Amino acid sequence: RFSVSWVAPDDLLSVSWVGKLLDCFLCCQEEFRAIVRAQKTQVLRPPLDRMVSDYFDCSVKALDVCNAIRDGIEQIRQWQKLLEIVVYALGNQRSIGEGQFRRARKALADLAIGMLDDKDSNASIANRNRSFGRNTGCKDHHHSHSHGYSHSSGSGYHHRSLGHF
Repeated sequence: RFSVSWVAPDDLLSVSWVGKLLDCFLCCQEEFRAIVRAQKTQVLRPPLDRMVSDYFDCSVKALDVCNAIRDGIEQIRQWQKLLEIVVYALGNQRSIGEGQFRRARKALADLAIGMLDDKDSNASIANRNRSFGRNTGCKDHHHSHSHGYSHSSGSGYHHRSLGHF
């Protein structure tokens, strides 16, 4: 078993912590699948059917968080590449040429545009990860887990990872 409940402030949301969180999530999913398979007739009747639906809804939201983290890490990597271009172009040379200056300027412009686009697109990220902020108090709990899948992964992935029966 993994424990993600206690974490040093510097390690919170670190790559290793997120990895442990994902491992815990997948362990819970496997255990839940085993319970559902063993007690399928019980799980399909009230009130357990609503609880299962709520669990799937929370699972989709957790996967959306993982997708958002992955997207954020990828964006940081892109920004890092642009900054490396600037550092390399403007390096420790006494004088820089026109080409190096243009490369550095273009990389900085691309970085600024990317950061401004990111700032403006926070609403679109919430829209892409549709289960964020979704009203879970809907009357039809039987199908609530089938809505809100992230656009960044196919629904087949979610069906396999959530263990639909």
